Amino acid sequence: EAAQSYLEGMQFLTREKLPEQYFKCLLGIIRTSHDKENFLNEAETFVETNPSNRNNYLLLASKSSITSDKRQKLNLLLESLRYYDQDYNARDLIRLYSNIAKTCAALDAMDSARHYIALSDSILTRENIRNENLAHYFLIRAYVEFNSEFAEEALQTLSNVLDLAENRPGLLAHAYHQRSKLFEITGDYIAANYDLQKYIKYLKLEFDENRQHQIGLLRYRLLLQKQELKTMQARQLVFWSSLGFSLIIISGWVIFKKYQVRIKRKRNELEQMHQLTATRLTEQIEINMSELKRDKNEPNAFFKQNGNGYNNTPLGIQDFYTYFNIHYPFFRQKLNSIYPNLTGSDLKYCDCILAQLTMQQTTGMLSVTESAVKKARKKLKVIFKCRSTDELFLKLKRINEKIIMGKDQNRENI
Repeated sequence: EAAQSYLEGMQFLTREKLPEQYFKCLLGIIRTSHDKENFLNEAETFVETNPSNRNNYLLLASKSSITSDKRQKLNLLLESLRYYDQDYNARDLIRLYSNIAKTCAALDAMDSARHYIALSDSILTRENIRNENLAHYFLIRAYVEFNSEFAEEALQTLSNVLDLAENRPGLLAHAYHQRSKLFEITGDYIAANYDLQKYIKYLKLEFDENRQHQIGLLRYRLLLQKQELKTMQARQLVFWSSLGFSLIIISGWVIFKKYQVRIKRKRNELEQMHQLTATRLTEQIEINMSELKRDKNEPNAFFKQNGNGYNNTPLGIQDFYTYFNIHYPFFRQKLNSIYPNLTGSDLKYCDCILAQLTMQQTTGMLSVTESAVKKARKKLKVIFKCRSTDELFLKLKRINEKIIMGKDQNRENI
C-alpha cells in the first residue's frame, strides 16, 4: 500500500514538475516495492542528470537500507560519507555514524564501531544536542558496548534509553530485551527474567499501538473515499442539471454521452474501493476484538507465541530445563516448600504441566509411555486436590505468579 501511494504521488509530482519531491518518491518506492530494480535504475539516472551531494547521499542511503549483505551495506554507508554536506543537520550525521557503527559491530569490527560511536559522542558534546530525541542512537551505542564486552557501560547506556523512550514501546522493548541478555550473561537471572517480562509487555503494547494506528488509517481512508464519492455524485447532479440547456446541440449530446460513461465507470471504481475498504476495516476490527477476547480468556497466549519455543519444539530434557530455569527460576524451590513430600519424578511432571507440554512432548522428553504420564497426572491431581489437568496447571501457575509478584515487590522496595 505504501508503494502504491508513492507511485500515485510520483505521477502527480511528474505532472507538477517538482524534481526533488519526485526523487524522494522514487526512493520511497525502492524501500517499499518488490520491483526495486527498475526504480533503482531510474533513481540512478535521475542522480546522473541532477548531480548533487544531497542526491548522491540519499541514493546511497536507500541502497544500504535494502541490501542484506552486511559488508556491502557498510561499503555503501562509508561511500555516502563522501557526499555528506557539512550544512546538514547534525542529527543526520549522528544517525549515519551510528548506522555505520552498528554494521561494523555486526561484522565483529569492534574497533571501527567504537570509533564511530566516539565521533557521534563528540558531535553531541560540540553541538550541545539534547538527548530527548536520540533514544535510538543510545540503543545502538549500548549494542556496540554489549558486543565489545563493556557490560557496565552498556547497562548505563540502556538506563539512558529507558529514561528517554518513556512513551515509545518499540524502543523500550528493544532496551529491556538487550538488558535482559546482559543480566543473563552476568548471572543475575532474577533481573533477566524481570526484564524479559517487561520486554514481552512493551512488545505487545507496540503491536496493539500499530494495530490501532492501522485501523485509524483505514477509517481515514474510508472517510476520504466517502467524501470523494459524494463529490462525484454532486458533480454528476450538477452535470445533469446543466445538461438540459445544451441538449439541442448535437455536440453537447455527444459530450454528454462520453462524460456519462466516464463518470459511471469512475463511480463504479469508487464504490468498489469503498466496499473493499469497508470490508477490510470490518475484518480488522473483528480480528482486534477476537484477539482482545483471547488475551482476556488466556493471559499466557501472547507469551506462548513469543517465547523461546519449547512448547512447540521437541527438545531434550537438558535443553528444556535450560529454558525452564530462565522463565521459572524459583518454581521448584517454592513447590518443595509447600509440598515437601513430592518425589523427583513428581516435580518433573509438575514442570511439564506448568510449561504446558503436550502428552506427546512429555513422553518424548521423559522417555516414558502415555500410561505412565496419565498415572503421574492422576497422582498429582490427588495431591493438589484438583479435578482436571487444566485446574492443576492453573494451581501451579498461581504458585509461580506468587514468586514473581514477591520478587517484583522486593525490587520496588529496594
